[in-house]
Amino acid sequence: MPRPFLLLSDFTIDNLAALLESGPGQPALACRIAPYGQTAQVLADDKADCWKGAPSYALVWTRPQAVSPAFTSLLQGKKASLRRILREVDEFCALLHSASKRAKALFVPTWLLPPAASGYGLGDLTSGGVSHALLRMNLRLCEKLAGGGSVFPLNAQRWAEAAGPGAYSEKLWYLGKVPYSKELFSQAVLDLKAAVSSLEGGSRKLILLDLDDTLWGGIVGDAGLQGLRLGGHDPLGEAYADFQRALKALSRHGILLAIISKNEERAAFEAIDGHPEMILRRKDFAGWRIDWKDKALHVAELAAELNLGLQSVVFIDDSPAERERVREA
Repeated sequence: MPRPFLLLSDFTIDNLAALLESGPGQPALACRIAPYGQTAQVLADDKADCWKGAPSYALVWTRPQAVSPAFTSLLQGKKASLRRILREVDEFCALLHSASKRAKALFVPTWLLPPAASGYGLGDLTSGGVSHALLRMNLRLCEKLAGGGSVFPLNAQRWAEAAGPGAYSEKLWYLGKVPYSKELFSQAVLDLKAAVSSLEGGSRKLILLDLDDTLWGGIVGDAGLQGLRLGGHDPLGEAYADFQRALKALSRHGILLAIISKNEERAAFEAIDGHPEMILRRKDFAGWRIDWKDKALHVAELAAELNLGLQSVVFIDDSPAERERVREA
């Protein structure tokens, strides 16, 4: 059953709605669009028609000038008080919090500057500069929305960077008041669907890892502990060490790690316990299957052992054949 999803914006957002409904990934979403350019009014009015039927989720995506008239003055080359700009951000955040009880969650992308608003030279990131003000606005937004409620800021700058030079479309803006390209909206869809899935318990909780040519370079049974490429002054070794650091960071956020490897267990643990450049040690793994049996069977065993469904599992292996076997099982 598609989740009702409300979109509020000060720009035309139909393109994003279409991508949310037709794009890949779960869960399915059924979009409803609030009246154009009436974001503040809709947030303030719990009896507005678009709230009827209790949408499961809502996206509130605005341009910064729609939230802060003082920031608009700054864009026009006039002087504007940062204190006033931040006060207008606070007022907007208060509206968001007041509306949060009408849906399970509200998602609020951070504000972006189109390329045409850049080019203010050395003063851009100093007090009174446009980019300086926008950075402070986004910081204030995140601070005001922090605290474990049901309003979540999303990093729109990452979408723009991933979309590249075509993130903004002046042509679409003047034709239909659409500031962003399909490429940027597609990046937003990925994060929005991931956010909804996470809130509904669909996030990944377990990473199952191969060892040889996955956590380190080389085959431990052939090369031995000293022959592995891991860390040191070696580009490939550094890449494997950084991969382990990334996994370690995920484990600190509650993601479980486990091993599934076709190997001799003794040789594998000699490397895990004894290699000086290993970031992950035995204690970092919630379980392991190190033998010559079918990896697909071990995936199911470890998931059951850790009381997790297979939809919560990520399997990482350098072998396309092993990945395909697990995918088909």
